[in-house]
Amino acid sequence: MTELTILLVDDHQVFREGVAELLAKERCCGRLIQIDSPAEARRVMAEDLPDVVVTDMSFPEGSGLDLVAWIHATHPDTPALCLSMHADAETLQQAIAAGARGYVTKSSGYAELVSGVERVAAGGHYLDQQMLEVVFTRLKNDGPTHSNGPTVAVPEALCAGLSLREREVFSRLVSDQPIDHIASELCISAKTVENHRSSIYRKLNVRDRHSLYQLARGCGMID
Repeated sequence: MTELTILLVDDHQVFREGVAELLAKERCCGRLIQIDSPAEARRVMAEDLPDVVVTDMSFPEGSGLDLVAWIHATHPDTPALCLSMHADAETLQQAIAAGARGYVTKSSGYAELVSGVERVAAGGHYLDQQMLEVVFTRLKNDGPTHSNGPTVAVPEALCAGLSLREREVFSRLVSDQPIDHIASELCISAKTVENHRSSIYRKLNVRDRHSLYQLARGCGMID
């Protein structure tokens, strides 16, 4: 992977400096800028655009969500990854709606953060294992939406790392369409659909179709 310029935004100095020290040792990190506020992040990014922004969600002044939304609106090619103490589905939904490409909780292992940085820098999306479990727990009593009818809209914040064909397959997968039906609709082979499905799973960091349903529901794609 190309060495990255990473902007780390967190107001807790000890935590920020500890994370910065660890990230600086990673092969993916070419340069690391650490600052303590969303306002300072905006100022820095006006002069020195990073490859990835890793930001806390809560600040004494300003909001990590507002910063993510600003980055998404003004620098859409710069991915933002939220690094937060909050581990609930509502905050995750807000982060994705704001334009976050990834979400890692501060209680997760350091390896999760590195994986998240690398994934979003490569154009994908990332949720750590803890957030996946939070989404599954919230939705475990809900079954998948079954339909062979219209496809569902795929949010831009979620699908930015997918190709056009992968988006088409994704929308049909979460509409519970069978592989053969998807192949027929798109005029491709079932094997090609399966290959696209595998790529979607990898890019969105899910294990199987059920996980894909839960991610889609957690992001408001399906009821």
